[in-house]
This record gives sequence, C-alpha cells and structure tokens, in this order.
Amino acid sequence: MVLPKSKDVLSPTLDSTKIRPDIQGLRGLAVLAVVAYHAQLPLPGGFVGVDIFFVISGWVVTTTAVRQVTSNNFSIGVFYSKRIKRLVPMLTLVNLATLVLIVIFLSPFGEIQKALSTVRWSTFFSANIELLRADSYSNLIGNPFRHLWSLAVEEQFYLFYPLLIFIVNTLNTRLFHIQFEKILGWVLSFILVASFTYCLLLSTSGIGSTSIRLAFFSMPSRMWEFACGIILATCGKSVRRINSTIGSVIGVIGFLLLLWSFTSINSLTVFPGWATITPVVGTTFLLLSGDTSSMVKSLLSIKPLIYLGDLSYGWYLWHWPLIVMTKFIFPHNTFSLVIASLLALMIAHICFVMFENPIRRSVQIGRGKSFLMLGTSCILVLCLITGIQIVTHSGFGLKSTVEIDRGEQRDTVLRNRQLCSVENERDASRFIQLSTSEFLESCSNGVLLGQQQRPDIILVGDSQADSYADGLFRAGDELGLSTFGYFADGCPFIARAPLRTSEYCNDLNQHVAMLIKELQPKILVITNRYDFLGTNLDEMNNRVPFADGSLPRDLPAQFDAISLSLSDMIASIGLSISNIAVVTDLANPSLPPRTLFEKTSFSKNAGNDPYSEIRLIRDEINVLLQHELGNDKQVTLLNFDHELCDASGFCSGVDADKPIFVDENHLNATGSRKLISAWIKFFTTKNIG
Repeated sequence: MVLPKSKDVLSPTLDSTKIRPDIQGLRGLAVLAVVAYHAQLPLPGGFVGVDIFFVISGWVVTTTAVRQVTSNNFSIGVFYSKRIKRLVPMLTLVNLATLVLIVIFLSPFGEIQKALSTVRWSTFFSANIELLRADSYSNLIGNPFRHLWSLAVEEQFYLFYPLLIFIVNTLNTRLFHIQFEKILGWVLSFILVASFTYCLLLSTSGIGSTSIRLAFFSMPSRMWEFACGIILATCGKSVRRINSTIGSVIGVIGFLLLLWSFTSINSLTVFPGWATITPVVGTTFLLLSGDTSSMVKSLLSIKPLIYLGDLSYGWYLWHWPLIVMTKFIFPHNTFSLVIASLLALMIAHICFVMFENPIRRSVQIGRGKSFLMLGTSCILVLCLITGIQIVTHSGFGLKSTVEIDRGEQRDTVLRNRQLCSVENERDASRFIQLSTSEFLESCSNGVLLGQQQRPDIILVGDSQADSYADGLFRAGDELGLSTFGYFADGCPFIARAPLRTSEYCNDLNQHVAMLIKELQPKILVITNRYDFLGTNLDEMNNRVPFADGSLPRDLPAQFDAISLSLSDMIASIGLSISNIAVVTDLANPSLPPRTLFEKTSFSKNAGNDPYSEIRLIRDEINVLLQHELGNDKQVTLLNFDHELCDASGFCSGVDADKPIFVDENHLNATGSRKLISAWIKFFTTKNIG
C-alpha cells in the first residue's frame, strides 16, 4: 500500500537520512536510567527512561515517514518490514534464551506457567495486555518477561501509526491540499489532548485500582507521549528558526527536567499522570535543542552515551531476565545485580555486532522475507513454549516432594469444610452484598447455630486464613463449635489496606467488620501475612497508609503503619467482642527444592539464605505487634512455631517425610491439621470449648 503523491515540499530538517548522534546519546541515557533502576541503584525515577523512549520513537518514525510521504515513497508494507527487521530477530533470540533459563530457575508449579503466558502474548505484541489482563501482581514480581510490556506498547504504536499516516495523507490529498506536516501535526495535537485526558482520568481513579494499571500498560493512555515527538517532528522549519542561544536554554531546561524526574519521581508517584509531563517535556526539549544548540548536541553526543544508545534495544531486552535470574542465585545482593547488568551489556554488544545489525542492515531481506521471518520467529517461540509446558507436567522430578493434597490448583484449597473466598475485585463486590444470615449460611463448618445463639468462632484474614482454616475448622468440629470464616487474597484484615488492593479491600474489610459487630462471636481469629507487607515496597505498592492518609517512606515507618492499622481495626470492632486472637507470622521453613537450580550443589553450598531478609522483617513486625497489642486484655497473640518447628527453632517444612508447607509462607492441608490440638487447647483455655 503506497500513499498517493503529496504536493508538499520537504523541509530541510526532515530531509537528512543521517542518525543524529545526540538522539543516540539520549537513548543511551534512557536505557542507563532504566537498568540502574532495575539493578536497585539509588535512582528512584529511573523507570521514566521508558517514557523517553516513547517520545524518541514518535520523533524518529515521523521524520522518516514525512520524508517518504513528501517524496511519494511511503509504503505501509515497507514500514512494517523495517520494524520487523529491527525488532523481531533480537526479541526472538532473547525470548528463546530466557525460556531455557526459566526451566532452570523457576518452579514448575506456577512460576513457569505465568512466565510462559507472558511470553506467549509478547509473541503477538501484547505482553502489556497480558499483564493487565492477569490482574495479579504475582505475575509481575520475578517474571523475566515483565519488561516486554513497554516493547508491546511501542509495537502497537507501530501497527497503528502508519495506517493513521495513510488515512491523513489520503484525505488531505483529496480534500484539503494542506502541507502534510501541518495537517499531521493538527491531527496528532487532537490525539495528544484526548490521550492525555484519558490517561489522567484513569490515573486519578486511585492507586492500586484497575484503572491505574490500565493507564500504565495501555497504548491509548501512552499515545500522548509518542505524539509529543511526532508533533515536534512536524515542526521542522520552525525548529530551524530557533537560534543557538535559545536552543541552549531549552536544552538546559530539558536536562534539569530529566534530572528531576530521575531523582524525584518514585513508586509513590501516581504514574503515568501529571508527573509524567516532566520527563516527556524534558525529552521533547532535548530533541528540539539538539538540532539547534551545539552545546546540547555535544553533551548528548559523548561516545559512552552514543555507545549505550546503539546497544539500547539489546541491553534493554537482556538486562531484566539476567537480573531476575541473578536474584535467585544471589538474593539481596545489589552488587550482583550490577554485574548482571554489565554482563547483559556485553551480550548485547556481541549480539549487535554479529546478529542484530547484520539483519537490520541486510538488503537481501526484503518485505516478503521479513514477514516470513516474523512467522518463523512466532513458530519457534510457540513451539518451545509448548515443549516446556509438556515437560513441566513431570515436575522435573520435584513434584513428589513439593506437592501434597493438591487436588486442584492450590494446596490451600481444602476439602470437607466451607470457607468463603475472595480472590479478586469481582469476588469482593459479591461478598460485600452478603447479609449476616447469608454469611453464616455460606461460610461455616456445617455446625448449625441454635435459635438466638451467637457464633463461637469467626476466622478472617488474607490467604493465611485459608491455610489455617482446615485445622481450625476441624478443631471446632471436635469441640462442637460453630466456626465461620472467609479469606481474601492479598487483603489483610487491617483498617487501611495496602495501596495495591486499597480500591476494594478497604470496602471489603469495613463490611466484614460490620458483620463481626452484628454477630458478636465468642472469639475472632485474625490471620494475616505481615512480613510480605514489609517487602517489595516499590514494585508491589505494599505501603500501608497511616490514619492521616500519609504514606511510609521507609521500612521502619511501614512496620509502624502495619501495626497501627491492625490496632485501629481491632479498636473499630469495639469491646462487644471479648476475645480476639491475632496469629503472628510463621517461621519460614527450609523447603525441599522447588526448582532445578535449588537442586544444584552450588545452590546448596552457596550459603545464601533467600529468606533471611524476610525472617528479619517478620521478627521485627512481631516485636511491634507485641508492643502495640501485648497489653490489650482483649487480644491474644498466637504463634505456632513450636508446633511446626523443633526445639532449636529450625523448621524443616517436613513432617514424617511429608511437606507441611505449600510455599515459604502458607501451610498445606497436612500442616494445617498439625495445629488441631493447639487450637483445641487454646479454645479450651478461653472457655470456648
């Protein structure tokens, strides 16, 4: 499909076929920021490097497209062919290599499957849609294909944009006869306003909501960033009229805006949103001034930045999988992440010289061969995905030692009892509609209440409530107690939910608190996983707000926020419930190998404890809970380490050669039943049995 001839005259600025070294340097700066952020170096806003790439992409493809349109040489097929040659071979190579690595480093019981789902979608330029569709942060943490979301956004832009150019130019040629750059700029100005408005509407709906994820991952909400580069590229003649002094001032402002973005934007910032204007405008200013100011051009054209810019695509693709795998080998070691990033740069250099650039520059790979290459790449990746899926059914010989009582997807889904479950926002909306009688009917152990009799035990909490429920319900059966409960994945039963689930968890917890106050059980059992809230503060939005709405800025403040939020929830329930049991975090067990890497002698002899940081966090939170609630006569703090671990405190995670944990934080059915006698003893002590 070739565009009809335009009557425009190409502006000098857009006529050059040379690569501007300052733009390569800007690419280098962007990828350096992203890699530094992922390597956990002190650059909290390094992730805005992706936004820099979006603006640059808009500028680059538009300068080429305008030149071709005005010379009647623009072909949508050729455009797609060049994009395929530029993007697909390297992406395929990285995906194939990473698929091999996940077999070694990820567990065949869920982790590999999540990674396979992401790379399958990425094969069809839709990794961002998969990560949004999954609606689960567990699909992000430790996913070696997570970074492909931004590449998917760019690919979707490349699919959409040439069609827009064709439509605009066709209508202009037949109806308006306006200079092509001008009408394209007008159309993109409208798209910019619409996209930015859409982005703001989504991002201001609340952190942790579905809408903020949509704003982050979707191409329409990011289109305005590409549009900034596009509009600048359509203003070539105007740019040329800017003198060097003004260009230098604009460039300095652009540098300052990017510096502020790298250092001041962080995980607490609503992003994308108003703050995104800063890196986008900063990039636009540097693109503008690089064509007019020799000073700015010289600063961005230093050889190290140009070198990183040349390798930016490969380095971006390689760095994240290697960082993820390095975390398994050397947990909690920032230096090792820096080494992994440098190794990724070395691999990117080799691939650039021997693989990426030769294919990209090859004149022998025309339009037909490039589309054949795309199809072949898809088939290769999909075949390897299918092969890995088949192999993982065997569990790599790990299944017999890791899985037990696993009738369905989850070890913690237990039989012979009822327990209301809330696993997503949709479930929460249904649960909130339950009346007290519906709650008692749906979420009980089957022991019927007598007339006017209040329930004996109500169990609430996040997924920890699910893992404790089998033993608790069976203890209730033996004592003839009426036991009711529910669990909500990722929603701890505290007054203020963590940001990532705040949109529905706060309403859910308020409804449950209302049910509890109406039912007035003899004892309320609260089970949450607290140590998890003390990890991944940046990537998981695990921060728990204080009562005044402010957010903790560091780990000690997060600990305080957790304990205060739990204390406030208990206070809100009131004195009508005389007994409240708060179950503290379990000891992290020494689990049998769950990955092929964990079976290696290196893993066994490395001396690295992947749970050491979590253990410290757990112990510190338990101390705070004791300080906050220990003197409350209404509250009893329960810890079951003695029942699950030996006298020295070592918890093997195995009892009579059978695992008692499904993972490092959740009991399986066997482990839950080990606590039956402990529950019976506790209820008897409280005169409930």
